[in-house]
Amino acid sequence: MGTQYSHLSESERFRIESLALAGWSSRQIGRALLRDHSTISRERRRGLWVAFGHYLAHFGTRHYAQHRQRAGLARRKLGSDLSSPTWLHVLQGLRCDWSPQIIAGRLRCFDPLIGSELGHPLYVSHETIYRAVYGLARSPLKAELISCLWQSRAARRRQQRKRLAVPS
Repeated sequence: MGTQYSHLSESERFRIESLALAGWSSRQIGRALLRDHSTISRERRRGLWVAFGHYLAHFGTRHYAQHRQRAGLARRKLGSDLSSPTWLHVLQGLRCDWSPQIIAGRLRCFDPLIGSELGHPLYVSHETIYRAVYGLARSPLKAELISCLWQSRAARRRQQRKRLAVPS
């Protein structure tokens, strides 16, 4: 089984603040809270108030809340607009017999040059390309794009899970 992670609680943040004001190091605070010292040092960096020159739990909590609110919003999707710049690159790539992996790699290379001017990122992952192609409504375009894929299947196959051998 892997390590179980948990976010710092607000009470832990206030404890970090009080111990840091008392002059404790990140390692000492980490031992007291049963947390890794790197977790404590990252938290102290996030909640640093430059005007006072020390960590404030209020800023750490606010930073945490803002980032949790935005989590997952930056996920890139192709969307349904087939005339968007990203879709046009994907369509052109598929028609040139490129795999979605190749298309995704090329989009990632060109993004710093083009994506910043468009106001939105140009690149997507190969999995996003597969989902977008198979997610299209039934049409001649969908049939054409599926035939352009290297494995031209009418539908995606489910991932096979390996069964663990039970000792007898």
